Amino acid sequence: MKVGLDARHLTHPQEGGFKTYTQSLIPALARVDKTNEYVLYTDRPSNEDFHLGENFRIRMVQGALPVREQVAMPIALARDGVDVAHFLSNTAPILTRCPLVLTVHDVIPCLPEASLQQRSTRRARLLDKYWREVIPIAASRASRVVTVSESSSIDIQRVLGIPAEQIRVLHNGIDPSFRPLEAAETNAVLQRYNLLGRRYVLGFLSKEARKNSVGLINSYRIVAAGMPDINLVLVCNSRDALSTVSEDTLRDTRISVLNGVSRNDLVALYNGAAVLVFPSFAEGFGFPIVEAMACGTPVVCSNAGSLPEVAGEAAIFVNPQDTRGFAEAIVAVLASEVLSHRLRVHGLRQASRFSWDETARRLIDVYAEAAGVGGNEFHDSTLEETPPSPTNQQGEEP
Repeated sequence: MKVGLDARHLTHPQEGGFKTYTQSLIPALARVDKTNEYVLYTDRPSNEDFHLGENFRIRMVQGALPVREQVAMPIALARDGVDVAHFLSNTAPILTRCPLVLTVHDVIPCLPEASLQQRSTRRARLLDKYWREVIPIAASRASRVVTVSESSSIDIQRVLGIPAEQIRVLHNGIDPSFRPLEAAETNAVLQRYNLLGRRYVLGFLSKEARKNSVGLINSYRIVAAGMPDINLVLVCNSRDALSTVSEDTLRDTRISVLNGVSRNDLVALYNGAAVLVFPSFAEGFGFPIVEAMACGTPVVCSNAGSLPEVAGEAAIFVNPQDTRGFAEAIVAVLASEVLSHRLRVHGLRQASRFSWDETARRLIDVYAEAAGVGGNEFHDSTLEETPPSPTNQQGEEP
């Protein structure tokens, strides 16, 4: 079986969920599958050696997203004679000669409220319009729709009208680099960010309103009023996100906004944090909460979307609208070593259930289903069926 993968995020510079998914899933396929042939379609050159097997080759197909996806990619897939094509990032060609597998991470771009948000640039607004129009059509024409949580599966059925039998839930895995570190491994990074010896709450700063960065900052201010020694560290995924915070916030010496954080630094920041706070209004999966749990960091997150499913018993859940409720949950973790320890233990156990290799094995069965070439009988992916693995600690279109 020859599989074509739209791997454009493999070489994109911008960090985010799509890149994490692409960079993690493709190496996992290479580890577990030495038989099928894979063609990876990138959209820009890269000097990086991805260390994939002999059954993997990279082909570059360039162009702006709509033209590349709707015109150039179907031509390339037909030219290369692929048996099934997998598009990893919500959108796909409306017409292809080969069967299509589409990963829809969430339906957030297709919700009515998404069309009410005015993005700052014309390019971003056109991209939003493209997503709203293409996602429903591409999903309806896909042989199989893969998604990353049961919550997203329900949304895909409700919002896009895709029947349940066409959807396969394959949870994301976690990179083994996300793990508990010794203090010696963490301190150098914390010192570089002027955080060594400081107790801090960790969060993420995003220009997407659904990430609720403003709510996070407001919750922290309530905490800091009673606990002035507590700091806030905001990991910023793009410079555009800085526009979402006030000048007063940027001037506050207890708030650190970190841009361009590497993965290794992020692991150290998780390890050094007293608690991760993730108050998102909507998530298809929620990588940060699993990454934090894999590092032994207590988690306070919203009760929205997939987060209760992904976190299980390993987090404190709060309504994302409840700013004071988040503040109270943060204080509870900071004030109780017993609660903090319990969240760490449950978090490590929960994170160990997410495996990219297991996801890749199940995905190969989905390819076989879509291509009609047989293969192992597919079995639904659930957290309970995935055995714990102590070695597996672990979007936005630019």
